[in-house]
Amino acid sequence: MLIIDEILKLKRGVYALRFGARQVMVSETQLVQHHLYKGQEIEEGLIKVLEKEFLNSQCLHKSIDIISRRNHFVKELRTKLLQKEFDREVIDDTIDRLIDEGYMDELETARQLVAVRSETDSKSKIKMRLIQRGCPENIVDLVLQDGTGDEFEKAMTAARKKLRQLEGEPEDKQKEKLMRNLLSKGFDYGVVRRVWEELQ
Repeated sequence: MLIIDEILKLKRGVYALRFGARQVMVSETQLVQHHLYKGQEIEEGLIKVLEKEFLNSQCLHKSIDIISRRNHFVKELRTKLLQKEFDREVIDDTIDRLIDEGYMDELETARQLVAVRSETDSKSKIKMRLIQRGCPENIVDLVLQDGTGDEFEKAMTAARKKLRQLEGEPEDKQKEKLMRNLLSKGFDYGVVRRVWEELQ
């Protein structure tokens, strides 16, 4: 058995239980839930429970802070939490909880990204973006099957916009710069060539 020598407030909602030279971090909620007070005798088993609860709570709060700014794929969130030096087991428990409680939905996140990008980006560029962000391959395939719009029409829109910037340049320079621009956006060479022919 250990005796709580002191309870120190470290910051808002976070406290330290002192057992001689040893210190255990707890939340204000834990103080109330476990009826912790100075001079109380507690067993080592309860200390382990308190430590695990505290880490889970901190990881959950950090996760909610991250995903409240924008939707994340599991891989993205896991990477950010590892950078914050949370334990892998704690991260896995937290992510499972977020998914179970509906705070994370990778399919919906992928659909939102496709909806935003499909007006201007080619299918291959959208696919690359999804993969870079850590979207699972089966979800990438599924959302791209749903359609990302007509590639030719998107390429035409992008080409018209680029041509306005290239006004006054020689035709061969316009063609070179326009084709390079469209190819860099991920449009197939056949689509790019067709766009140039259509604009002549």
